[in-house]
Amino acid sequence: MEIKALSSEGLKRAFKVTVPKSHLDLRLNEKLTKIGQTAKIPGFRPGKAPLPILKQKYGASVQAEILEAAVQDGVDAIVKEHSLKIALRPDVKIESFEEKGDLLLEINFEILPDITPPKLESLSYERLKSDVPADELDKALEGLRGANAITEEIKTKRAAKKGDVVIIDFEGFIDGVAFDGGKAQGARLELGSGTFIPGFEEQIEGHKPGDAFDITVPFPADYHSKDLAGKDSVFKIVLTAIHTKVLPELDDAFATKVGFKDLAALREAASREIGGERERMSFLVAKRAVLDDLAQKCKFDVPQGLVDAEFKSIWQQYEARLGADNDDVKDGKGKAKKPSQKEIDNDRAQYQEIANRRVRLGLVLAEIGRAYEVGVTQKELERAIIDTARAYPSRYREVIEYFQKNEAALASLRAPIFEDKVVALILDKSKSTFKDVPLDDLVAAYKEVTEGDDE
Repeated sequence: MEIKALSSEGLKRAFKVTVPKSHLDLRLNEKLTKIGQTAKIPGFRPGKAPLPILKQKYGASVQAEILEAAVQDGVDAIVKEHSLKIALRPDVKIESFEEKGDLLLEINFEILPDITPPKLESLSYERLKSDVPADELDKALEGLRGANAITEEIKTKRAAKKGDVVIIDFEGFIDGVAFDGGKAQGARLELGSGTFIPGFEEQIEGHKPGDAFDITVPFPADYHSKDLAGKDSVFKIVLTAIHTKVLPELDDAFATKVGFKDLAALREAASREIGGERERMSFLVAKRAVLDDLAQKCKFDVPQGLVDAEFKSIWQQYEARLGADNDDVKDGKGKAKKPSQKEIDNDRAQYQEIANRRVRLGLVLAEIGRAYEVGVTQKELERAIIDTARAYPSRYREVIEYFQKNEAALASLRAPIFEDKVVALILDKSKSTFKDVPLDDLVAAYKEVTEGDDE
């Protein structure tokens, strides 16, 4: 095999490869001989058919396989000989291939650039920190008590008030006609919970067990049932009983009931959970600072093929949004407003820049991860699969099997885990300082870097 470099421009490399006919013939004969060992050909015992007969019968189908193998051999030889770090599958052009001649190929590569990330110890970031105050922890525990409350019927005949759980029979009517789904018996309703449509619960307050009464309440204009949305309704109510909520004592027995050793362990777990949410917000704010910093410090050409692929993915999502009705942007007639061509062109330019940035940062993070041997463990992947499946409870098993059988889908989970681990490494190695801020400031910073963020 003869390899000749044709051109070297930026990250692009072009080579000419000549594969001698003798090499192709050798590969072809080896393959045909292997086939002949088991092939059933009339007039010949297995392994005894002559090569010309085998070539006549199988030559055409085997030739394609031999050609593909020769191309791969050429690619592998170039990569090894020139120590190339290729970015994408190379573009292969067959310049000449005849049965009695050599195979001539032109192979074009796009390679990865040489990247020298900054020394992590020289980097510096300010990280936001928001501790969990005692009153917020108490509020969370009160919420847990409320979720585990029981109810007891009130024996004295008093009026219902906010916070009570009432037992009611009801039937709804619009223009005097009962509507589907508007009837129930023995329904439990906590007054003030906002479970029913606005105005419903408030009109039950003040009534006593045994009372039968009507209430008038309009359905919201955006109600999910178009047949009911915006219409006035009358509900006939019978209040049969009033229950009051009884909260469990916040003690070791309660903690044991909800799965913890004692109250101290419950408080610690609750604090850790609330604190974990804040730490995640803090990390994402710091992550944006790290990525912005690396984008500024690491300037190099990126493989255009990778940028094009990234942009294609972004633009497909953009076009999908254009094709769907956008409830956030309406014209004067209530129809979805489509952007002008100028706006689309501006968006295209912006997303091309985003694609370039994503690829560049991806290469930088990959290089840092390689240098520090950062990897994604099987346990981390399994946890990510389970977390994703939990978002689709009715298809839980189906989602898990999808990721287990689809390597590309699994890669889509692996990439963000790897990225977060590398960013965490950078923050750990850098000269990071922490700034105590109120929760509102942390939430505002978090929203600034995440809401409407295309990156």
